[in-house]
Amino acid sequence: MKEVIKQYWWIALIIMVAPIVLNYLVFTPSCEQSTGDLKDWISFWGSYLSAIISSMIAFAILVIQRKDNQIENSKNRNNNHTENENNRQLQLNVLAYQQQSQWLNNLREAMIKNIIVYHTNNLREIIILIKNNNLSLGQQKTKDILEKLIYTDTEVAMMMPDINTQSDYLIKYNDKRKEVYEKFSAIVKDLQVLSVIYCLQLSKKDIDSLIAKASQNLKTIIGAFKFDEKLTYNQVYDISDKLILPSEALFKEIRKLALTSIVNEQKRIDALLENH
Repeated sequence: MKEVIKQYWWIALIIMVAPIVLNYLVFTPSCEQSTGDLKDWISFWGSYLSAIISSMIAFAILVIQRKDNQIENSKNRNNNHTENENNRQLQLNVLAYQQQSQWLNNLREAMIKNIIVYHTNNLREIIILIKNNNLSLGQQKTKDILEKLIYTDTEVAMMMPDINTQSDYLIKYNDKRKEVYEKFSAIVKDLQVLSVIYCLQLSKKDIDSLIAKASQNLKTIIGAFKFDEKLTYNQVYDISDKLILPSEALFKEIRKLALTSIVNEQKRIDALLENH
């Protein structure tokens, strides 16, 4: 109220002075100082001041209401802006959640396909084919495994986020995935060489050029076996065990890291909607 009076004091002054000035102007030609007697002026000022006070009060209320309305409108605009921003952010988060969820589902499926290839049963099937002296099927089996390994590993690699945005558990999984890929593919290739040696009944002196294509691990293992002419199946089985068994822990580790990655990625994605 004080602010209104300070701002509009000149209006009150004009209202107060206007009757005196008007009286003076109207009756200037006459020699009278004013018109009407004291009773008339008292009655006039009473009604006039009452009207002025009522008008000022109404005007002050109008100004105050206008200012309150402006403040309320400003608050509403700010609230609406905040609400709109929150809704906009929520929509963006929902969109990101849907996109990330779809990506995670695709990554999960790719990981599962990749991990299935690493199962040691696939390697044991090659050993069974070697035992049955079925070289063509054995070679086809190793070829199929390597093709699936390349395909599934590439699929997972293409779905991995940029290295700069990967979390620690994804980095660990990615590093282990590359390590397992190299070791598993080396084992498959070694079994491929082993199947040729056994099924074709190659002698020790005939396998030197073939062994050159194998890993250093297979060369070391075969070199430790004492045989004069040809490898027996029992020796082939023992050699395959020495190739496969040390890597079983590695295959279990990649499964565990894959599961950990999926769980933590799901938590990160779920967090997109937790604040809304």
